[in-house]
Amino acid sequence: MPLTDRLRSWLSSDDTPDWTATLLAIEDTLGPPRLRVVETGLQGSLLGHPIDIRQRQILTRTSAVITAALPDIPELSGGTEAPDMEMTLGIVPHRTPLRIAAADPSLADDLLEDEEVLRGLDAAGGRGLLLLDGDRLLLRPAHTTPTGIAQATAAVVGLARALTACAQRPWRAYAEAHGMIWSDGAILHPEQRLVVSHTPDGARVTVGLAPTLPGALRLSLGPPGVSIGDPVLDATVRVETDDTAAARRLLSAGTLHGPLLDLLHTWEGSHVTPEQVVLTAADRLHVGLPRAVDAATGLARALEVAASGGALRGRSGAR
Repeated sequence: MPLTDRLRSWLSSDDTPDWTATLLAIEDTLGPPRLRVVETGLQGSLLGHPIDIRQRQILTRTSAVITAALPDIPELSGGTEAPDMEMTLGIVPHRTPLRIAAADPSLADDLLEDEEVLRGLDAAGGRGLLLLDGDRLLLRPAHTTPTGIAQATAAVVGLARALTACAQRPWRAYAEAHGMIWSDGAILHPEQRLVVSHTPDGARVTVGLAPTLPGALRLSLGPPGVSIGDPVLDATVRVETDDTAAARRLLSAGTLHGPLLDLLHTWEGSHVTPEQVVLTAADRLHVGLPRAVDAATGLARALEVAASGGALRGRSGAR
């Protein structure tokens, strides 16, 4: 059936699935699901992915829509502009041109070169109208029988798994190459007190400090704070402390200036607390992870040396 005829047909009628029968069909297709019947559909998780299947109003038609959350994926959009529709749709990529955009363009390139992702797009797109929208997948099944919804749900879950695996691959590889722990989408290195995790808007790298900084010292970009007598830092870094003398001694270490200014100016919103260095990235660090980790850990080590008196001992030995 031509695409325009399919769209008109789907927009002209309402389908109310038998949700109990649909749940049983999903169980036959995917094994015991962690789904429950709610008032207008099904809700829960399948193979680790949050899933919501319910009646939704789309333009002039109410229909079943399968939604899979993608918590580890940066904002996505993509598909093809279908006739008579004011939304971006992904139809089978090998039959209709497919476009994917992501907050990190390098991720979009990787997604369209990943064989599992392409197979997943092909399978899901062949089951109905597919939309990549932010951090979720939505699919309106072409067939709203219990079996049709179950098969479409299996395709959505398969695509969600492929997208997540592709997005996580650089982080997994980095963790393995550097002897770090990969756990629940985050990178951990207990010895370095390092945690790398995703945030709703990007990514976050934290490195714990030992010893902690004296005088409850906090460093960030912003309006001028305590003056420490350094024209560069006074002009560019907000210093907050309850012990100005201790802050001046610590920040007098020349080895701090470069790492500190690099982190604060490169990654907006980054800051230093008495306990940790915090790097906040506006993207998911699909490519920039090594640089971000090096910046955060490098500054942390320099602060620790200065806080432990290394800078003062170095000046004494130079006399």
